[in-house]
Amino acid sequence: MLLRRFHERFDKKPVFAMGMAMLALLSAAGPGLRELGLFPGNTHPALFPTLLGLVALAAFFGGLAAVSGGSMMADIADEHELNTGRRQEGVFFSAASFAGKAAGGVGHVVAGVLIDLIGFPANAEAGSVAAETLTRLGLFNGPVMAVVMGFGVIYFLRYDLTRGRHAEILHMLRERNGVKAAPGGVSG
Repeated sequence: MLLRRFHERFDKKPVFAMGMAMLALLSAAGPGLRELGLFPGNTHPALFPTLLGLVALAAFFGGLAAVSGGSMMADIADEHELNTGRRQEGVFFSAASFAGKAAGGVGHVVAGVLIDLIGFPANAEAGSVAAETLTRLGLFNGPVMAVVMGFGVIYFLRYDLTRGRHAEILHMLRERNGVKAAPGGVSG
């Protein structure tokens, strides 16, 4: 319900960038604040509600980014059709899906290497891992991941389709294809 209002008020790019930036910050908040001694300890009654709140907010902003990103991809498919005369949104979305799966696979490999590098013990039991090892794990899982996600946000800032330009593209496509505009003349 909120995303539609965001997209009515703002272009998709800033909504996507804000969603990704907030997802990165909220994902890093727990481990980062824990290392600074500003997060509830394991036995503190506020630990679970605080973690739940952070995860819920991160999921909300991640959802904003995901839906905005998909909508941006559809706009790119419209622009591609205008430039080439071919409608190929399936190619764009399948490439994006493949890229996501490949990134996930590479991420798992990198995580495995990092766990080995920080010396995280195999078959560790709760409370048996050295504090220094947990600190290194927290740094990689929090601030380092936020920085990596920040590079992704910077990359997507290159996206230059505005709401106005997309409306022009749709108008030109309708003219070229001989289709009358929908009542109200508004598009996504």
